[in-house]
Amino acid sequence: MARQIKFRGERENTVGEVVYGFYLEDSSNNSFIRVINPNDGNHTTFLINKNTLGQSIGIYDKNGVEIYEGDSVIFFSTKTKVEWVNGSFGVKTYIGSAMETFNSFSTHTRLIPIENRCANIEVIIENAHI
Repeated sequence: MARQIKFRGERENTVGEVVYGFYLEDSSNNSFIRVINPNDGNHTTFLINKNTLGQSIGIYDKNGVEIYEGDSVIFFSTKTKVEWVNGSFGVKTYIGSAMETFNSFSTHTRLIPIENRCANIEVIIENAHI
């Protein structure tokens, strides 16, 4: 199963205006999301706040909302963030300040909504197969 590579970010100088599409970066390290209109192929490019940039991890919560890199999650009672590490999305767990493990997600990971980086919705990750 191939998944669509898609990014999300909050537009620069706006509050809560989120755009979805392709990620671009210019030679000055400005970050952009390019949105393509599927009806006519025209595109619009938006400057985004890089701190809100996240790539879709290809997993949806129980309400059909996509989960993105950078979203806050609860993983086995521990609040953490979705990250990209060594070619895979998952969460890091810590003992003190030292990383203990990196837990990768699968398409069978069940998600229950609770804050994402852009929309203030949290996600609880239950490592249970559906």
